[in-house]
Amino acid sequence: MKRFAPMIGTISLLLLTLGVMPAQAQQIEPPSQSEIQTYAEAAVAVQEVADQYRTEAENAESQAELDQLQSSYSEALGQAVEDEGMSIERYNQIFELVQRNPELAQTVNDEIMDLQN
Repeated sequence: MKRFAPMIGTISLLLLTLGVMPAQAQQIEPPSQSEIQTYAEAAVAVQEVADQYRTEAENAESQAELDQLQSSYSEALGQAVEDEGMSIERYNQIFELVQRNPELAQTVNDEIMDLQN
């Protein structure tokens, strides 16, 4: 069972890879229970993509191959979020809230654990 905390690096990479700046300290609408579930599903999908590409990157034989993987990885991360029914912008907003709110982080982690069981 994977915990939410190890996924932080991958999720952060999603933000950077997609060139989307995290929401500033502006007022962000708290997620509904439905959004929390969708966010958790998207986070699991992002982790699966990250695991797949990590394996491929370890087996890459050239910098050109790594560059191609990075490009594919960027697209796949965004697609993983959107395939779960969430916009990248909203995903990033909830990510920011999770980083600042331990209670929300625990709720998301619980949801992820439920999905993985």
